[in-house]
Amino acid sequence: MVRTLAPVLLLGFAASCMKAPDPDVGLRQAQSNENASAPEAEITRPEVKMAGLEGWARKQPSMNFQLASWDLPGGGIATISWLGLSKETIAMNLDRWLGQWQNESGQPSQDGEIKPDTEGALPFTYVRVVGTLVDVRQVGGGEPRTNWMLLGAIVDSPKGPLYVKAVGPQSELDKQTEKFLAAVRQIDVQ
Repeated sequence: MVRTLAPVLLLGFAASCMKAPDPDVGLRQAQSNENASAPEAEITRPEVKMAGLEGWARKQPSMNFQLASWDLPGGGIATISWLGLSKETIAMNLDRWLGQWQNESGQPSQDGEIKPDTEGALPFTYVRVVGTLVDVRQVGGGEPRTNWMLLGAIVDSPKGPLYVKAVGPQSELDKQTEKFLAAVRQIDVQ
């Protein structure tokens, strides 16, 4: 029995010392083979036209993923951003948008008004959050901004999701909500 047990233990020990195959290698090879046979998808940066709203001053975008940018009354900003064709960025961006706010009790504002809109040229998800903007880097830094608002739209475009976001004082953006929705409903993507 000792004679059979020793080789089995030795074989077990040797097997446990061996490196297991890397499962990612097979996946990478399969993806590489798929990509080699499939034509490479052409990703082109979309051209987007959206009417600016009252008091919006168009400016040069400050980030390479921004397609358009505006300064708003009261120190706010508005942007249209594009991160490519993938829809995987939608949940990430929505979570990031909501995570930039606190409610009246100082808790993270992980909620807001979020609803689909299909009345325009392209369907989109409308987002509205009111509270204290705590991530103020996007508006030049400084202290958190109380009584501020986010109006957002995640547009389902043929060129991939577009992220339309306006952040500013609630007193300014509240009165532009319907005009914002109308502008997003008429957005033109080429």
